[in-house]
Amino acid sequence: MYGNFVGIDISGNNTRAVLIKRGLRETKFLKTISLGTAMGSEKSLSELLGDSSVLGYNFVAGIKELPLSLRVLKFPFSDPVKIAQVYKFELESLSSFDTEQKLVDYHMVKLGEGAEALVCMFERESLEKTLSELSDVNIDPRVVTFTPFAFSSLNNVLPDERPLLLIDLDENQFNFSLFDENGLRRVRNSNNTITNLKKALNVDSLDFESIENNEILKKSFLENIDTVVDEIKKTAHYFETDIKKPLKSFILSGDICRITDIEKLIGDAVKNDIKRIFIPELGSKDSPLFAKPYSLALYGSKMGKGDFNLRSGEYKYQNKKFDIKSTFLFPASLLAIFLLFLLFQNTTGYFSAKSEINSLRAEIKDEVKSSFPNVSNLPNPVLFINNELDEVQNKLDIIQEVKGDLAPLDVLNEISSSIPEDLEMYIDEIRFESSKSVRLWGRCDSYNEIASIEKSLNESGKFEKVERDQVSRAVNNTIKFIMSLVLK
Repeated sequence: MYGNFVGIDISGNNTRAVLIKRGLRETKFLKTISLGTAMGSEKSLSELLGDSSVLGYNFVAGIKELPLSLRVLKFPFSDPVKIAQVYKFELESLSSFDTEQKLVDYHMVKLGEGAEALVCMFERESLEKTLSELSDVNIDPRVVTFTPFAFSSLNNVLPDERPLLLIDLDENQFNFSLFDENGLRRVRNSNNTITNLKKALNVDSLDFESIENNEILKKSFLENIDTVVDEIKKTAHYFETDIKKPLKSFILSGDICRITDIEKLIGDAVKNDIKRIFIPELGSKDSPLFAKPYSLALYGSKMGKGDFNLRSGEYKYQNKKFDIKSTFLFPASLLAIFLLFLLFQNTTGYFSAKSEINSLRAEIKDEVKSSFPNVSNLPNPVLFINNELDEVQNKLDIIQEVKGDLAPLDVLNEISSSIPEDLEMYIDEIRFESSKSVRLWGRCDSYNEIASIEKSLNESGKFEKVERDQVSRAVNNTIKFIMSLVLK
């Protein structure tokens, strides 16, 4: 999706938002906004947008409540359409809940030719509560997702040393996101830790800014830091057992980063080097605090099949931009009446002009026939010319868009230099979808070769995105495939 996106984080007592603009070639960070209190007022919303209207913004929010369950389903295929058709049947055999009465969606993780579906189940009231809170300030989010999944959009800004554990802790949520070399692999949350901390500190809200500025509270928090450390250790062990690899990187995010040197304190306790999250667009100070809304905005802007969005079915997003029509309905009706009046007033002139128009049409038809002698039937010569002009204009647009960028031969060279010499691939067609987006039709001898080619292109560093769209067996027993490439 393209346009302006607002990632809005309402999980804590401080509402934060990040605005980005997603275009065809790049995504631009616009600004961060902190409203100070939960959602605030209409005036706060106006400040958030820099405008008094919400039109033109696509809001992306994380659901406030915890999921009822989180399961991993494995499939031998990676087509999100097929997964969407069957994952609920798989879930029914594993879950004790009635899936028809709950809200269920999944985030897809590609694994070679297969895939895993990270399936989350929520109560309907959980989504309704989030939507109601946003509706109170005239916000209707296009996407409502589970925040740990949204962190997958930060894959390219996180350190390359993987597996990596992203730890996000703020006032009301304690989330974990596991990344491997391909991106997000697992998620987990543990809000019981927050409850235990509140009890230990004897506070109603885990306000890390107040803890940092209050000597007594901070001392008490540091004395109970083992509550956080133990949960990190337990989660790290759980993920390492699951993926059968030791974790190499730990990244800390969220309001807990308000505590001075907290990453060093936790790192010493878990005997691992822990670093604060750093997002270049946000800077070192704002990165931990705005990582969540920033990731929500990015995730929503890239939303596609296989991404987690609870706005479906009866809760499907209805674009309010179309409500503008009702605003202009009355003046439009008046304009129509006025035009009808003019039409009747000029009836005589109409019949007089009609004969002249018929004469002009005959002349135009003769001119078109002389210019296009191969066209025998011309019921509407004006429409024919317009279609011809549109076709030429489309070709010119493509030429203009591609001009100055890579040509098909350049793309072939990029692909050829990225694939190991021992792999054979036959390219049948290369088609530019835009100046940076290319579709590739090709053939190989086996599925493994296609997977190796996809992996090599991903790891070459020359392509921002590589996706396998379709794979099928040809008549001569070769394997046909279609890939989509996005050039850097």
